[in-house]
Amino acid sequence: MRPPRRPWHCGTRSSSRSSWFSGSRACGWCPSYGWGGAGPLGLAILRLAGIYAAVDLLAVIIAPLFFVGWLIQLVCYVCLLAWLFELEVSESIALAVVTFLLKVGAGLILAATLAGAG
Repeated sequence: MRPPRRPWHCGTRSSSRSSWFSGSRACGWCPSYGWGGAGPLGLAILRLAGIYAAVDLLAVIIAPLFFVGWLIQLVCYVCLLAWLFELEVSESIALAVVTFLLKVGAGLILAATLAGAG
Protein backbone atom coordinates (compact mmCIF):
# COMPACT_ATOMS: atom_id res chain seq x y z
CA MET A 1 0.00 0.00 0.00
CA ARG A 2 1.31 3.42 -0.97
CA PRO A 3 1.93 6.00 1.72
CA PRO A 4 -0.32 9.06 1.63
CA ARG A 5 0.69 11.80 -0.76
CA ARG A 6 2.54 14.74 0.65
CA PRO A 7 1.25 18.26 0.02
CA TRP A 8 3.09 20.44 -2.45
CA HIS A 9 4.70 22.37 0.40
CA CYS A 10 6.22 19.32 2.07
CA GLY A 11 9.56 21.04 2.60
CA THR A 12 10.36 22.60 5.90
CA ARG A 13 9.49 26.25 6.15
CA SER A 14 12.62 28.17 6.94
CA SER A 15 14.13 31.47 6.06
CA SER A 16 16.29 29.97 3.30
CA ARG A 17 14.53 29.20 0.05
CA SER A 18 16.99 26.41 -0.81
CA SER A 19 15.53 24.03 1.77
CA TRP A 20 12.33 23.80 -0.28
CA PHE A 21 14.08 22.21 -3.24
CA SER A 22 16.98 20.25 -1.79
CA GLY A 23 17.31 16.48 -1.46
CA SER A 24 14.42 14.51 -0.02
CA ARG A 25 12.73 17.67 1.21
CA ALA A 26 11.76 18.65 -2.32
CA CYS A 27 8.16 19.44 -3.05
CA GLY A 28 5.70 16.62 -3.85
CA TRP A 29 6.06 16.58 -7.63
CA CYS A 30 9.85 16.82 -7.72
CA PRO A 31 10.69 13.16 -6.93
CA SER A 32 8.52 11.95 -9.80
CA TYR A 33 10.57 13.95 -12.29
CA GLY A 34 13.94 13.01 -10.83
CA TRP A 35 14.89 16.21 -8.99
CA GLY A 36 14.08 15.05 -5.48
CA GLY A 37 14.72 11.98 -3.37
CA ALA A 38 13.94 9.51 -6.19
CA GLY A 39 17.32 9.94 -7.83
CA PRO A 40 19.15 12.12 -10.30
CA LEU A 41 17.74 13.35 -13.58
CA GLY A 42 19.88 10.84 -15.50
CA LEU A 43 18.08 7.98 -13.77
CA ALA A 44 14.70 9.42 -14.79
CA ILE A 45 15.91 9.68 -18.40
CA LEU A 46 17.15 6.09 -18.27
CA ARG A 47 13.79 4.89 -16.92
CA LEU A 48 11.96 6.78 -19.66
CA ALA A 49 14.23 5.28 -22.32
CA GLY A 50 13.54 1.79 -20.91
CA ILE A 51 9.81 2.44 -21.06
CA TYR A 52 10.12 3.59 -24.68
CA ALA A 53 12.12 0.49 -25.57
CA ALA A 54 9.65 -1.90 -23.92
CA VAL A 55 6.57 -0.24 -25.39
CA ASP A 56 8.08 0.04 -28.89
CA LEU A 57 9.06 -3.63 -28.79
CA LEU A 58 5.51 -4.46 -27.77
CA ALA A 59 4.23 -2.33 -30.67
CA VAL A 60 6.32 -4.34 -33.13
CA ILE A 61 5.04 -7.63 -31.72
CA ILE A 62 1.34 -6.68 -31.69
CA ALA A 63 1.37 -4.58 -34.89
CA PRO A 64 -1.14 -6.81 -36.76
CA LEU A 65 -3.84 -6.08 -34.17
CA PHE A 66 -4.34 -2.47 -35.43
CA PHE A 67 -6.63 -0.54 -33.03
CA VAL A 68 -6.48 -3.12 -30.25
CA GLY A 69 -2.69 -3.03 -30.51
CA TRP A 70 -2.65 0.75 -30.02
CA LEU A 71 -4.91 0.39 -27.01
CA ILE A 72 -2.70 -2.33 -25.46
CA GLN A 73 0.36 -0.19 -26.15
CA LEU A 74 -1.24 2.86 -24.49
CA VAL A 75 -2.28 0.92 -21.40
CA CYS A 76 1.19 -0.61 -21.02
CA TYR A 77 2.82 2.81 -21.47
CA VAL A 78 0.64 4.45 -18.80
CA CYS A 79 1.06 1.52 -16.40
CA LEU A 80 4.85 1.49 -16.78
CA LEU A 81 5.00 5.25 -16.18
CA ALA A 82 2.84 4.87 -13.08
CA TRP A 83 4.94 1.98 -11.78
CA LEU A 84 8.49 3.18 -12.47
CA PHE A 85 7.93 6.84 -11.59
CA GLU A 86 5.54 6.02 -8.71
CA LEU A 87 2.77 8.25 -10.08
CA GLU A 88 -0.97 8.04 -9.83
CA VAL A 89 -2.86 6.99 -12.95
CA SER A 90 -4.07 10.52 -13.75
CA GLU A 91 -0.52 11.87 -13.44
CA SER A 92 0.88 9.10 -15.60
CA ILE A 93 -1.74 9.78 -18.29
CA ALA A 94 -0.74 13.44 -18.36
CA LEU A 95 2.95 12.50 -18.49
CA ALA A 96 2.22 9.97 -21.25
CA VAL A 97 0.54 12.66 -23.36
CA VAL A 98 3.39 15.12 -22.86
CA THR A 99 6.17 12.60 -23.55
CA PHE A 100 4.30 11.20 -26.56
CA LEU A 101 4.00 14.69 -28.06
CA LEU A 102 7.70 15.32 -27.41
CA LYS A 103 8.56 11.98 -29.03
CA VAL A 104 6.46 12.81 -32.11
CA GLY A 105 8.03 16.29 -32.29
CA ALA A 106 11.53 14.84 -32.12
CA GLY A 107 10.62 12.36 -34.86
CA LEU A 108 9.31 15.16 -37.09
CA ILE A 109 12.45 17.22 -36.54
CA LEU A 110 14.60 14.18 -37.37
CA ALA A 111 12.57 13.46 -40.51
CA ALA A 112 12.80 17.09 -41.65
CA THR A 113 16.54 17.11 -41.02
CA LEU A 114 17.08 13.89 -42.96
CA ALA A 115 14.87 15.10 -45.82
CA GLY A 116 16.85 18.34 -46.05
CA ALA A 117 20.18 16.50 -46.01
CA GLY A 118 19.26 14.29 -48.96
